[in-house]
Amino acid sequence: MDVVKKTGRPKKTEAQKKLPAKPRTDRSIMEAYRQRLLNSPSSEKVISKVFQTALDDDHAHQAACMKMIMDRVLPTSGFSEAVSGGTQKSAIQINISGVPGVELSAPKEPLEGAFKTIDEDSKDD
Repeated sequence: MDVVKKTGRPKKTEAQKKLPAKPRTDRSIMEAYRQRLLNSPSSEKVISKVFQTALDDDHAHQAACMKMIMDRVLPTSGFSEAVSGGTQKSAIQINISGVPGVELSAPKEPLEGAFKTIDEDSKDD
């Protein structure tokens, strides 16, 4: 059997097969999960179950399901805009400046004051 050697450029799919696999990042993993959830025929059942659990007062995981729904449904950016009173984002601003007309300098003479020394012998008294 004769092997025919191909000439020219390889097809893109053949060239990509020879490349080393790229390490998966967190972003690509999350995108794959998202696509899997969106394309799955049972995704509607999963979402329905989360809502049922969130509404069941006797379920042990009610709070977790409520938090999950609130994190996905309510955008945090809407709350930060409401707090700041507009489109501003809240921030901390610190301004440090000197007092005009006042100069600070070291004292020219040593400071004097009354002080008491403690003797090693009198410590025990």
